[in-house]
Amino acid sequence: MNIKNQGNFYGLPTTARFYLSVDTLLEVTDSLIGQFDIPRIKPDQYYYLNTACNAPVNLPLFKYLIYQLDAENVVAESNELNNTGFWPLALDSIKTYPYFMDFNDTVVPGWNPYIKP
Repeated sequence: MNIKNQGNFYGLPTTARFYLSVDTLLEVTDSLIGQFDIPRIKPDQYYYLNTACNAPVNLPLFKYLIYQLDAENVVAESNELNNTGFWPLALDSIKTYPYFMDFNDTVVPGWNPYIKP
């Protein structure tokens, strides 16, 4: 995740939190799975957050991963509404692990081939 300081001043150190949820709304019933420190970010610069969280045994019950940047609201921002977002979990996409596909067919299921005229 790329986190950008779009302001004119150094951003204060803050926290990013990640939750599992059954919907796209961050609520008290969502399951916190990780909390990570974000250091000060220079103006017009990025901080790249790449991390892993332990999945709970009840992971199949959830449908979304919600992120919350600046979780304690310590950074004054012109737009506080873009600190929370979500990604859908694709837990039902592959049922058999490990997944193997030989890719020797002309058309791979689910792909749209580009054919030159």
